[in-house]
Amino acid sequence: MAMFFIKFRVDRNIVNDPFYNNLIHQCYKFLVMYVKDNFANQIKVHSNLEIFLRDIDKNPLICLLLYEIFRDNKRFLTLNVTRILR
Repeated sequence: MAMFFIKFRVDRNIVNDPFYNNLIHQCYKFLVMYVKDNFANQIKVHSNLEIFLRDIDKNPLICLLLYEIFRDNKRFLTLNVTRILR
């Protein structure tokens, strides 16, 4: 459900709504805990990397989510992270 709300695009009026922003913040908070120290969940969430990068300037938890996805994950050691760093 968290990914559904994050992927769902809304119009500009709703984006400025504090309740909507709180919902998205809570979704990212859930995802951070979902991937923390769980390799299988990191793989599942990693497939949505483009969505996180698209909104990285809108929510500070996205950086924490990316950190938790890539931390101690040997499978992603060879991944080209130039796009993420940019």
